[in-house]
Amino acid sequence: MHVHQKSDHADPRRVISMQRIVETPDFSSALKEEVAAYNNALFVHSPSFIKRDAFGKISSIPHETFSDFEPNPDYESIVEGAEVFRAKNCDCLVSIGGGSSIDVAKGIKHILKNRDIVHIAIPTTSGTGCESTQFAVVYKEGVKQSLDSEELLPNVAILDGSLVLSVPDFQKRCTSLDAMCQCIESHWSMNSTEESREYSMAGLKMIISNHKSYLANDPDAGRNMMCGANLSGRAINITRTTAPHALSYAITKEYGIPHGCAVALTVIQFWDLLLSNLDETTHPAGKKFMEERLNELSCAFGGKGLSDGLNMADNVIAELFPSMNAHAGDAQMILSEINTDRLKNYPLNLKSKELERIVSQVIIQS
Repeated sequence: MHVHQKSDHADPRRVISMQRIVETPDFSSALKEEVAAYNNALFVHSPSFIKRDAFGKISSIPHETFSDFEPNPDYESIVEGAEVFRAKNCDCLVSIGGGSSIDVAKGIKHILKNRDIVHIAIPTTSGTGCESTQFAVVYKEGVKQSLDSEELLPNVAILDGSLVLSVPDFQKRCTSLDAMCQCIESHWSMNSTEESREYSMAGLKMIISNHKSYLANDPDAGRNMMCGANLSGRAINITRTTAPHALSYAITKEYGIPHGCAVALTVIQFWDLLLSNLDETTHPAGKKFMEERLNELSCAFGGKGLSDGLNMADNVIAELFPSMNAHAGDAQMILSEINTDRLKNYPLNLKSKELERIVSQVIIQS
């Protein structure tokens, strides 16, 4: 087992403020070590996790369980989870699963208003990297609410690549696309820093190098994809996402297209738009800085110049994109639901006609 703690920036996989990251081939042994100092952990996971072989490895750890929530968890479920934590005298949180499970645990900590509660996050998908972000999504009365606070960053993230090998092919593809797009968006974001760019570039290279073997259930690729997704989360924890994510939520809501796929539908168009309008970039560092960022993205996908990596990136996305039915829709409906805050992170002033053109390219007009 390797324990990665805060250090210098020589290895971008190793550093994240206020969090300890444990990379291990045996998550159960790592978890037992982490909870040894506590009396009663609250395990937060989906009901389906109990059916997985992995659950048996940790079932002997003293704990209570909370799994009474759905994907895209609502506020009432999180309140219920906080009540279980109090009623059972729990003294630490352990979230195991995808984004929903980890977000529920973050929400429970938010409701309990006790920053000293230790949260140990164990992802079972290679997607959002939410085990290393300080934000969460919950729904209150059907309306999406975003939580964003330094206190919500899990104290420990345990990464075990074996947990993602049994993920269905469709989900592997969707989550891989999400992680890839997070790296791309973070790299060109208005909020990017030297640290975030180390994370986004290292994560992107891991995902590009391993995605095919990951789909073939190669154990080394599974471990690398989990690390790549974690790096994508660490990158957006600094920068937040940009325009492709801003559109994705409405696309998912209106047509049921999985989140990672919804993001991937427009990321190439927004990359091309930025490349074609470098003279108009709104990034304070100017055109040359943005050229360097896009050149780095192009080279990561195998390009030898500023623009030729764009088609290569499009090919990788096409390789990953799962088969699904086409969806008819209205571009104006999508545009009316855009998260405008995320649009501000994109380093170009977006005109309504450009947005409508991009949306129209990726949905079938009814």
